[in-house]
Amino acid sequence: MQPSPERGSKVWGEQYHPFASAVTVSKLLKLDSDQINVAFGIAGTYATVPSVYKYFGLVEETRPMREVKLGWGWMSMAGTVAAQSAHKGFKGGHGILDGEQGFYIMAGSDKCDFNKITKDLGETWVINNTEYKIHPSIAWNHPLFDATRKLVKKYKINPEAIEKINISGMAMNLIGDKNPRSVVDAQFSLPYTVATTLLSEPLSPDLYCDNKLSDPKVKNLLSRMNLNHDKAADADFFSHQKMRFSIEVVTKNKNNFKSNVEWPKDQPATDKNILEKKFRLLAGTYFDNERVEEIFQRLIN
Repeated sequence: MQPSPERGSKVWGEQYHPFASAVTVSKLLKLDSDQINVAFGIAGTYATVPSVYKYFGLVEETRPMREVKLGWGWMSMAGTVAAQSAHKGFKGGHGILDGEQGFYIMAGSDKCDFNKITKDLGETWVINNTEYKIHPSIAWNHPLFDATRKLVKKYKINPEAIEKINISGMAMNLIGDKNPRSVVDAQFSLPYTVATTLLSEPLSPDLYCDNKLSDPKVKNLLSRMNLNHDKAADADFFSHQKMRFSIEVVTKNKNNFKSNVEWPKDQPATDKNILEKKFRLLAGTYFDNERVEEIFQRLIN
């Protein structure tokens, strides 16, 4: 269902989540294939409109709909109700994925790979590719977070010595907010992620506290950023599912530190030690060390 770059620049969203919950509930209710077909039709009818460009981006007068984002919870409920409706005897809704007016058109795409729908069905499982977010922000920020973190570690960059930061990459018109005014704004801001990474800020809930949002050190680095929207990188995202960015940090004594990053090619593996550290950091904001250890041991055992 991923649209072409041309279509994706105008309309884009992820409306397919109702089908996942519809399948799950259908299996729990032991529905047959005809009933699941009905459930799919109802689920697709209940899916939301493709609204990415209303929750991404820079809006002068009204903030984007970021607190709502994609509404996956509501969509999952829609799929649940769809399966329950089929179980109760609803008859309509067959073939919503099929044909030239199939669900991909309803969801705003201009193409669909029908073969991929059933390729390796029952043999490979997407859940095995589950990824964990190490940085507490939208996924588009993560490649450059990792690249920036590596630059800081390798070159011991002093934030106070930075003269300018040049950033180029996909979707810069959507995630290039240099003046985030709320927690959610900052979670959608690539410049904020880079600035706080250059400052080696811990990845705790305090990363988005009011004091940090107004911190002069963060503001100073944000003011030194030059952003370039790379439309070729946008096309790579829609055509090949690549996320490409580059960063150049220039110091006052004219040292240049550069990094180009492309995910998933350059994406680091997430091991258990990283996940344990994240768990302990977050749980430690609510519980004492003894309680954190108790919870951790219960989880792993």
